Amino acid sequence: YEIVVVDDFTLDGNYDLTSVEAVFGFWNGGEVEGYAGADSWNIEIYSSSAAAASNLTGDVASITGLLPTMATQPFGGPGTDNRVLLEFDVTGTSLTAGTYWLGVAPVGAFGTWGQAGVINSTIGNLNAGQANPGEAFGFGPYQDFDPPGNAGYRISGVPEPASLLLLGLAGLLIRRR
Repeated sequence: YEIVVVDDFTLDGNYDLTSVEAVFGFWNGGEVEGYAGADSWNIEIYSSSAAAASNLTGDVASITGLLPTMATQPFGGPGTDNRVLLEFDVTGTSLTAGTYWLGVAPVGAFGTWGQAGVINSTIGNLNAGQANPGEAFGFGPYQDFDPPGNAGYRISGVPEPASLLLLGLAGLLIRRR
């Protein structure tokens, strides 16, 4: 089964990404090994939900073969023993201002490991969905969350040096006045 949960995010300038965090749950055998049962993890960045629906490989960026740099488990309140917060180092990934779609997916064999999925969230614009280009789940290449929701993702980054320079020049102009 090849599917990924995608959620949109908007950058107001050029950024060098540093990390991506995701909250995952596990079932159908995946809860036994948890996140460590995955062979590796992929982070995909798409230009649109339509791009994700046509190919699981990100058309903007594809960072493959990752292992978490940090894992917090259990993550959440009571009854969340099979949830984990994972952090991935994505240093070296630069994006310009605009709107993108993020997907984080484990790489592993369902038959020997089980299933994993990102946890839903209500924080944000309620615009996440599932990309299913091979249509293995029978709902077509893409579906919005129903009810609407967001994915448990967080992206960290720093403005690119050129953007910082412009901010510095703006500060000098304001001081001069």
